[in-house]
Amino acid sequence: MPASKDHDPAATTEQLRERLAQLNERIDHQQRLETQLNETLHSLRVHQEELRVQNEDLITAQREITQSQRKYRDLFDLAPVGYFLINPDGVVVQVNLTGANMIGRHRSAIEGKPLFLFAAPASRSTLERHLRELWRGRPASAEVSLVRTDATTMPVELFSVPVADEGRKITQCRIAAIDISRRRQAEVSLRESERRLDAIVKTIPDIVYRLDRNGMINFISESIRRYGYSPGELLGQPILNLVHPQDRPGVRHRISERRTGERSTNALEVRFMARNVSPAPGTEAQERFFLLSAEGLYDGKPQGGNDFIGTQGIAHDITQRRQTEHDRHQLEAELHKARKLEAVGTLAGGIAHDFNNLLMGIQGSVSLMELDHDEGEAEACRQRIAYIEECVRRGSELTQQLLGFAKRGKYNVAMVNINRIVAETVSLFARTHKAIDIRQALDPALWTVEADRGQLERVLLNLLINADQAMPDGGRISLETRNITLDALPHNQLGLRPGRFVRIGVSDTGIGMDAATRERIFEPFFTTKQMGRGTGLGLASAYGIIDNHGGAIDVASTPGKGSSFHVYLPAAAGREAPGPERTEGIVAGSGTILLVDDEKIVIDVTGRLLERLGYRVITAADGEAAESIYRERHASIDLVVLDMIMPQMSGFETYQRLKQINPHIRVLLSSGYSRKGQAEEIVVRDHQDFMQKPFDMARLSQKIARMLVRQRDREMNGPQGNP
Repeated sequence: MPASKDHDPAATTEQLRERLAQLNERIDHQQRLETQLNETLHSLRVHQEELRVQNEDLITAQREITQSQRKYRDLFDLAPVGYFLINPDGVVVQVNLTGANMIGRHRSAIEGKPLFLFAAPASRSTLERHLRELWRGRPASAEVSLVRTDATTMPVELFSVPVADEGRKITQCRIAAIDISRRRQAEVSLRESERRLDAIVKTIPDIVYRLDRNGMINFISESIRRYGYSPGELLGQPILNLVHPQDRPGVRHRISERRTGERSTNALEVRFMARNVSPAPGTEAQERFFLLSAEGLYDGKPQGGNDFIGTQGIAHDITQRRQTEHDRHQLEAELHKARKLEAVGTLAGGIAHDFNNLLMGIQGSVSLMELDHDEGEAEACRQRIAYIEECVRRGSELTQQLLGFAKRGKYNVAMVNINRIVAETVSLFARTHKAIDIRQALDPALWTVEADRGQLERVLLNLLINADQAMPDGGRISLETRNITLDALPHNQLGLRPGRFVRIGVSDTGIGMDAATRERIFEPFFTTKQMGRGTGLGLASAYGIIDNHGGAIDVASTPGKGSSFHVYLPAAAGREAPGPERTEGIVAGSGTILLVDDEKIVIDVTGRLLERLGYRVITAADGEAAESIYRERHASIDLVVLDMIMPQMSGFETYQRLKQINPHIRVLLSSGYSRKGQAEEIVVRDHQDFMQKPFDMARLSQKIARMLVRQRDREMNGPQGNP
């Protein structure tokens, strides 16, 4: 077709360049929009990869357009965009191949027909406004949908410019149409992703937030409602309004500091002020602890620069975790304290064992002196013996306290009535403490407990003495007993399992104790008394005895207002056991006894005592010797007196070997410790007997006499049950 003025190739090329420049400007504008979109998507980094993939096709298409424009800008038909040239009547004068393909028709079916005819009904009003702007001489853009031959629609974005002749009369309009179906699909996917993300954020218990560069809230998740706020009321407000006043300087520094992603905040502990939320124990009324993880937001402009524009982050509530950690630290401190007591208790038990062996030598010598003294010096000798026995008694009481503290003081366990023990102990105490007003409130229907009566008497006496010493000018001591059933709280801090307990309360009106003293009150050798007025073992021993019985002691005290001790003992099913039989005097006997002990002084003294009582004595210094002797002579041995604490072969192992030789063996176990543990197992299982060192001649003679009587009765009547 011959060239004309209106269709001069050079002018057309120039116009195409202008149009393409405008198109490039539009594309640049589009790229900026996409960049802003990516910045928004960046704040949703969980979905960043998904959105990047969804927008990749659109970016690729835009690059293809740009490349096609550079490579084929003079090739009209091969342009990557639809190109329409329309006259003032809106009729398509010319369309390129891409434009025809958009509509799905041959170009001959399009040229000569109104462009309006190929617009979807919903887009016709938009197209009409678009063309009106063009004929007014103004470039315009619009998004419309074109109808294809298969009745489907294609969304396109129109970038149009009017073309005027030399007289500035608009003679035609050039329209470039870009397929935006992929962008529309990406936008739909973006909106769907945003809806999904919004649903996810609503289900997250943590607080998700976003701040501007000044620390003002421009987004906060619905989880903030759990702390008494609504998201709407916080928008535009400083985040510092939520932060505890003491934590605000640190948070302000974090917000104000220009930071890069590598310097993001991780696990920053911050206190928030909540409304109408129950506070955690030990915290302020509206105080909640959070861990903040946040990072800075930056503009990432295409032309360069990385300006800080805000912060986004997550706040995780750790209030309950902190309380749990606080409880764990308390339990660890209590465990550490218990381990210290156990370590000292082991030492105390060892000391008591060795001390009792020494006392055994003294006591045995005293018993022999009572038999050997000259009649002429009877009175003086008896006085010296009485003094020695008093020293032995006091030393034995000291070892009882040590063993009680060492939790090895439960010797003779039976069903006991606590009320009876309280009444008898108070009666004994009151005789020498006339200035003290003692009041009792004892539950007549009190449950029985399984315990060592003597040890409980010692606990009560220690508590009464402690109360008396706290009232130097006199005062009142109140005792009460009652049945209680403990659930899991709050008594779990005492280490007690839920169940039935008997509680003994001892309260005074004395000087009281401060917190530091209360913390150490049950430590061994700790005392606030003057030198010579106490060993510091009384309460420690009481603590060990009660713990050994499966109970606990609780103390409450205020300086100047007195102290209250509460003893908890597990209740038992059963009736009170009758009191122990007491036989006065020395009981002589006959028979052969094998005495086994690793302490030479105990062998010497106890052997002489047994011989003076009329028995034939065979001695062994260890378990192997005892086994050898018993294997050869067990038929003639009536009783074995066996020490439980021996090196190399223990008393328990020795007993097991002797029992294999003679299943009907009779054994009197002895120890400077207690009968708890292996000794108690033997006593209960095999009906043997136990004697605590030190013992005098009378107690020893009575115990052996009863055992031999039972053995002879069994031999006459035949064995019944266990030996």
